[in-house]
Amino acid sequence: MDHPPLYVIAMAAISCAFAAFLIVFPLKTLLTRRPVMLRSRYLFAALCMLFIPMIAYSVVTALSSGESLGLISWLIPMFYTGVLVMFWIQMRGFMVTGATDTYFRQALLASTKSLGLTTEESLSGIKVRETGEEIQVIMPGRTGAAQMKPLNKQSKPVLAKITNEMTAYFKNHSGEMNYVMSFFGIFAGLIMFAIVISMLLLFR
Repeated sequence: MDHPPLYVIAMAAISCAFAAFLIVFPLKTLLTRRPVMLRSRYLFAALCMLFIPMIAYSVVTALSSGESLGLISWLIPMFYTGVLVMFWIQMRGFMVTGATDTYFRQALLASTKSLGLTTEESLSGIKVRETGEEIQVIMPGRTGAAQMKPLNKQSKPVLAKITNEMTAYFKNHSGEMNYVMSFFGIFAGLIMFAIVISMLLLFR
């Protein structure tokens, strides 16, 4: 029986860890029947865990390919790096999965009221009247996944307070759920597990 190369074993382990990440939080949403709030940077860290070995492997491949391919051999690591940079820019603040628009808005308004904040709502988010801090809010829509991002550094502390209050609200108040993203996450994680197992079986 042939043993898989070390890099294959490493990629398999990393892929399994990422697949577990994709499954755990959606599964928590399904079991507790409550939305889950997660820092967006946690998802970015999981993506880094998946992409950085791919970037490293593609760089090694590019270096060993010689000068015959030139810039073409560097396109893959450049592409992966660009994807990570894009994710870094986009993944700020917090993500909420499992809530409908109504349930999410109720939690948001109740949280700002509990903190004694007066807010102005707009299509893109909310603004705190007392301090002028602005938070971009992307509503769950059909997927059941929402995102809240500070528009500047001054908005980070108030966003953290609001998300803490929202977490408590979700824990203590039931509402209409949307499991679309939860089912998708579990499905994607299971598919990734299946791919890893199939890859390892090739070396039997």
